[in-house]
Amino acid sequence: QPVSAVPAPVVVAPAPVVVPQPLPQPTVVPMPPPAPVGPPKPLVDLDDVDGGRPDPRPQPVPGPQPVPTTRVKKGDGSTPHEGPLSPILEGTGIAPRHLVGSEGPFRKSGLDPRDWVFRTMPHAGRMVIQVSSGLAIGDVERAGVFLVERTAGTQSNAYFEEGPASARRVRGDLFLGYAPATMFDFGIQAGLQYGARTITTGVVDVDSAGATVTTRIEDPLTSASVELYLQPRLRAYIVPLGPAKPYVFTGADFRMFDKYQILSSGANIQYLVPAAGVSPGWIGGGGLMIDPSPLVGVFAEGSYTRYFGARSLPLTQTSPTAWAHPGAVTPLPITQGITVVVSGGIQFRL
Repeated sequence: QPVSAVPAPVVVAPAPVVVPQPLPQPTVVPMPPPAPVGPPKPLVDLDDVDGGRPDPRPQPVPGPQPVPTTRVKKGDGSTPHEGPLSPILEGTGIAPRHLVGSEGPFRKSGLDPRDWVFRTMPHAGRMVIQVSSGLAIGDVERAGVFLVERTAGTQSNAYFEEGPASARRVRGDLFLGYAPATMFDFGIQAGLQYGARTITTGVVDVDSAGATVTTRIEDPLTSASVELYLQPRLRAYIVPLGPAKPYVFTGADFRMFDKYQILSSGANIQYLVPAAGVSPGWIGGGGLMIDPSPLVGVFAEGSYTRYFGARSLPLTQTSPTAWAHPGAVTPLPITQGITVVVSGGIQFRL
């Protein structure tokens, strides 16, 4: 039987896949910025008297200048103080007058003003009050001889010799002053010098020819006395800062004493007595001030005073004629005219 032919299979090739390509990005070209256009020119006013020129621009008004600020130090001593002093001292109770003469050391310390004042104890800018007492050696007393001459029972002449006398006596004084700077202060010291007066009286009887008949000299009488002295002083501190301050001072001394009061024991006797007087002098000395706090100090000092003037020596006077009986009594000794004082006390500063 015949075999029929089998048709060959038909192979169909797949169609090619077409991948679309990306479209190209459009190129953006930036446009240049427009050129700046200035303001339009002002229109010219033909009726304007100044030709149409534009008005000038107003000038800016200067404002207030900024206040410079100062950084206040902490006061720990790490860096010196700089800038104005008032911001540094603000709120501390310390004023600029308290640092006159010592501002440089304070700035260099860098400490809080209160700490620095308690460490160095400056005296500047404060009232000074001090009370003291001491021992005076030298011309601190006075003595006098008072004689009367009688002729036939009637007083015919009078004589006295009066002057300073040496002794050792206590005194007390008060000083009031001001310290304008750390290094010095000035003021006046007033005090009372306790002492005594020795009085010797006598009567010389003469006849009508002037020959001495009798001489009666009473025993010396001593009475307590008080003399006032004033001393304007200037004191300079050799070491002005710190708890221990050695110092020197100088000034004047005016010692004042009152008139003698003598009551005569006989009739028709009138003693001639000297008037009240003043002995001027110069004073100088030194001492040591110990300050336990800025407002209180204790001190000890020594001084030397040299007196001048007529009342610093024995003074002699007669009335109405010259005294004719020089040997009736021993003349007063001539002193050295000096007084040495050792004293101490306490000082307050306000």
